Amino acid sequence: RTEPNVARYNYLFHEPVNLTFFPTYPQHVSNPIDFTTIGSNIAAGHYDMNAAKFWSHLELCFSNCKKFNARPDNDAKVKDRKWIDTCANQMERKRVSLMKDFTAKERKAREALKS
Repeated sequence: RTEPNVARYNYLFHEPVNLTFFPTYPQHVSNPIDFTTIGSNIAAGHYDMNAAKFWSHLELCFSNCKKFNARPDNDAKVKDRKWIDTCANQMERKRVSLMKDFTAKERKAREALKS
């Protein structure tokens, strides 16, 4: 279940960027990633035993957004660009928070296995 405050910001990242609407995206972003692709990677076991790759893909998702939004040829309205940056920043903060929580839980689990 998605938290209401997170759902407000995460919709931009659900699917791959639509190249019909943003045809220059590949010129600005060389490693696209989105939640659907990350979900497929999870299902295929690509992150098994490699949580760092999972966290880095989430970070890449949000940094790609900010990079494309900051491009010089962006003709979007200022308020739209600010909203996109807000979405990316909010999701990045959530990623950092979740990663810290996961790391703490993982550390506790490893300590419990040692004893």
